[in-house]
Amino acid sequence: MEPESRPAQLPPTLDLPRAPVGAREPTVAAPDLKGDAHPRVAPEPQVDRGTTIGGYEVIRLLGRGGMGGVYLARDPRLGRHVAIKMMNDTDPEFAARLLVEARATARCNHENIVVIHGADEWEGHPFLVLERLVGESLSEALDDALPGPERAAEIGLAIARALAHAHSLSIVHRDLKPANVFLTEAGVVKVLDFGLAKAIPHRRTTSPERPGPSRERASAPSDVGFEDPGLTQVGRVVGTLKYMAPEQLRGEAVDGRADIYAFGVLLHELLVGEHVLGPETGTPRLYAAANGLVPLPNVAELAEAMPRDLAEVVARCCAYEAADRYGRADEIVTALEDLLAERARARVGENDCPYPGLSTFSEERAELFFGRSGDTRRAAARLDQVPLVAVAGPSGVGKSSLVHAGLVPELLRSGRWRTLRLRPGRHPASHLAALAGRLDGDESAEGVAQLAERLAAEPGLLAMRLREHAQRQGTRLLVVIDQLEELYTLGAPLAERLAFTAAVRAIADDVASPLRVVATIRSDFLDRVAEDAAFRDQVTGGLLLLAPLGPDDLRAALVEPAALVGYGFEGDFVEEVVAELAGNPGALPLMQFTAARLWDTRDRSRRLLTDASYEALGGIEGALASHADAVFDELPAAIREEAPGSSTDWSPRSGPGPSRPSTSWWRPPKTRRERGNSSRPSSERASSWLTATTGRPRWSWSTRR
Repeated sequence: MEPESRPAQLPPTLDLPRAPVGAREPTVAAPDLKGDAHPRVAPEPQVDRGTTIGGYEVIRLLGRGGMGGVYLARDPRLGRHVAIKMMNDTDPEFAARLLVEARATARCNHENIVVIHGADEWEGHPFLVLERLVGESLSEALDDALPGPERAAEIGLAIARALAHAHSLSIVHRDLKPANVFLTEAGVVKVLDFGLAKAIPHRRTTSPERPGPSRERASAPSDVGFEDPGLTQVGRVVGTLKYMAPEQLRGEAVDGRADIYAFGVLLHELLVGEHVLGPETGTPRLYAAANGLVPLPNVAELAEAMPRDLAEVVARCCAYEAADRYGRADEIVTALEDLLAERARARVGENDCPYPGLSTFSEERAELFFGRSGDTRRAAARLDQVPLVAVAGPSGVGKSSLVHAGLVPELLRSGRWRTLRLRPGRHPASHLAALAGRLDGDESAEGVAQLAERLAAEPGLLAMRLREHAQRQGTRLLVVIDQLEELYTLGAPLAERLAFTAAVRAIADDVASPLRVVATIRSDFLDRVAEDAAFRDQVTGGLLLLAPLGPDDLRAALVEPAALVGYGFEGDFVEEVVAELAGNPGALPLMQFTAARLWDTRDRSRRLLTDASYEALGGIEGALASHADAVFDELPAAIREEAPGSSTDWSPRSGPGPSRPSTSWWRPPKTRRERGNSSRPSSERASSWLTATTGRPRWSWSTRR
């Protein structure tokens, strides 16, 4: 049946009030069902400061809505803050269904879904214990300004990932909307209220009030107000009208594709600032659209107000027929990832080497940083929960790259952050004091020296100045301390080390503060932080251990940067590299260095990195051996002539100049067969050769990794 001839119909259980044409209804609650209201709705419970609920100590009210209130509480067992959502309803059936849904939602262990720590009843009122979030809802953010196409796509990607994960567990949201998406201060996107719509009884509710001045929130009580005893019961409607799929509004059975429709509406609002149907979204118009009487916009129409690639995503999500939408949310994830990758590709010069070699990935080259996306999201989520995050791992694992090219760009994209960077160096107190100088505009040696002296007696002074600056500018400050191990390896006296850690503790003393600290440290130096017991507790409380890259991440780190500039790989050497380096802590610098050498010999006409070039290079070992040659050749002649070694270690060099170490003992085998016959993994031998030719400890030749 064509849309213009489709008969209008309303869900059989609804007697909807007719809104005037053109009326704006940002959120439509349930109609008044006259006598069908639930008989067991109790007044809101009296919850005072200090009340203990399920073992949690209530601190204060965060917000109140039609279904109940949300309270900040303390978990005395784990020393963390949580949010308690207390429901007004005392009906046993409602409580039982809510707890069943909460248990289902608790299975959604995903960085973009709010965490449920527990669920129970208190004085007959069911409650949920949620992770405490600091930030604002997406609806509040949209009241201020639109995020721009690329940031909108990034927010949409996070939401799509959350939906894909929930759908894989057979959990359908059915009330996805900006009010149920939260943007944390660390830039993490969280989807709220998964599955709660299924537990709301058949009665009138009202829209939730916004929380007060505090920006600490959990999910506000849902304004869902239609009965739905089961997930797919026909004739019952659950959700917020503006975001319901046509079949959902008609009271038909729904599945994950109803969430995909709501996602499309939400993405359209992120891009344009209004509903996909335009500014007029009154109840009659919504139901007319649900019955095919008002056409949904096509790609060409949408592309007039947004980039065409995003218009294609919105149009497919908002298709009238569920069968014409994306079949699964992970298809949206793929589409948005490809879209964002294409934009990143446009920012990278096609003739620029996409591999940093032995250099650390920087913020400026963040588009080329692959393989740590999951760790980046986990670091950002961790920064929401604790004021200090310590990224630890073995040398070469990629700690600095994760922070500079992963975490920092992720935070800066939210537009709320400014970063300050330092390394402890030989004079750690002075380097800390210089942070304040950068903010105050006084970076003179005298000013920095005076503040460094004061920090020894007043460790909280720097934190006070940083907080004042953040509050004046309306921003948040991230202090990045790279290579924290320098505090213990470069000779700083104990008193100065303790002054440094005391000042850092003061910066990171409160999760509600606008200040955060991220430090990188080699894992073999973690025990040294114990000289300051309080600092040790902070470090261990925010510890993020970075594991070596696995095969999939290694493959992405090798293949994706080349793809950004339009190059591919010929032959099977990619899998050889992955197999050789998987699990090696120093895999990232080894691979990036080898790839940079391959880039120099790329096939420009076919835009390929070839198997023949890899073979000629001698693989990873050959790349490092040629590097050792170059290092040796650049040494002053006097040093080369005095290099240690027995007579059997040296061989004449053809041509003028001093002899060099005999290649018979340090030159790697060149062919795959020779490499395969070696008794030690080539990546291990390669690091040994570097040690032999440079005289430096293993991996120390690499800049911060």
